[in-house]
Amino acid sequence: MFRDLKVNEQDGKVYLTLYNRDGSPALRDVSVGVSSEVTQPGDNWTAAAANLLLRLDEEDQPQLALTPQDIGAAAAENGVSLYVHQKSGTVHTLTGSGDNLRFVATADFAAGDTIQVNGQACTAATAAGDALWNGFFRSGAVVVCYRTGNRLTFNGGGLPAAEAAKLAPENLKTGVSITANGKTVTGSFTADGNVTAGQMLAGAVGYAKGEKVTGSIPSRGAAAYRPGTADQTIAAGQYLSGAQTIQGDANLRADNIRQGVSIFGVAGNLVPRIPVAYAACSRVLGLLPGSTGDYRRPTRASGYADPAYGSLSGLGYFQDNQSGTRQVVWQCARTGRYLVELFGDGEISARGEMQISVGQTITLTIP
Repeated sequence: MFRDLKVNEQDGKVYLTLYNRDGSPALRDVSVGVSSEVTQPGDNWTAAAANLLLRLDEEDQPQLALTPQDIGAAAAENGVSLYVHQKSGTVHTLTGSGDNLRFVATADFAAGDTIQVNGQACTAATAAGDALWNGFFRSGAVVVCYRTGNRLTFNGGGLPAAEAAKLAPENLKTGVSITANGKTVTGSFTADGNVTAGQMLAGAVGYAKGEKVTGSIPSRGAAAYRPGTADQTIAAGQYLSGAQTIQGDANLRADNIRQGVSIFGVAGNLVPRIPVAYAACSRVLGLLPGSTGDYRRPTRASGYADPAYGSLSGLGYFQDNQSGTRQVVWQCARTGRYLVELFGDGEISARGEMQISVGQTITLTIP
């Protein structure tokens, strides 16, 4: 005759629903053995809705008090097994049979408590996978769960793990507290921010005064700049995410820049080197009679010397058969540093940049 048995948590009454097994619309063969309050929802009952609600008030009718065995027999028809609950210390013990469990809690569940079913320790969690938290059930509550191996899964209670992770102080307004999954979170998010899009990098998102703000500052990666004749400008309003390198050159020195010229703030001190003396030899177009009557081709030694620095000797023409050494000599008239170079044929007595004193000579030997 039993279809379902429920305890109403609001009025504390036990409700028992009965039905005719043959599905007939008429109610018959209903006997409770004592006087009780019987409520019939209506006269026009169908076979599917032929239910009789029998309210058993234990306080007013103690003779109708149900034993755990009575309730267990009723629940068993719907595949639910009534278990007996006890608590000792931090251990909750459930005694009964079947995998679909229903029990009336005799004590509160506290954080850190464990549960045993018929003496076997079980892992207890909600359907969302969260561990049971402090106060998950209270004494007197009707609790439903199901067993799979050594795991007990309790219906209801709490947010899924992914949603619970979002329950963080920074996601809640300051002063607002929310309790879920046994944890109370108090918000720290404030609405007094004043950031603007122009103060945040492009793609970054923030909130100010309750509104969403998306950044607009562009980023500029690493770059190198080589100085030239025109200015190169890095535009304002950018975030330099990489190093900006202005290239240098070791040759940017004063002695490499002509005196009177400044390059990137470096003032030159190089004085242009205008030759103070030079000598050159060459064959000339002319024939001179030789001592033997043969014609000879002459060689001419020519040159120039700034008299403020020195003088040249040995200039003129040389015949091919002329005896003696053909040399041009420069004699220094002002002490200083001089650069001596040779281009073409010939030999010189000194070469390169050197300090030359008054009276010293440099000799060019003509081949």
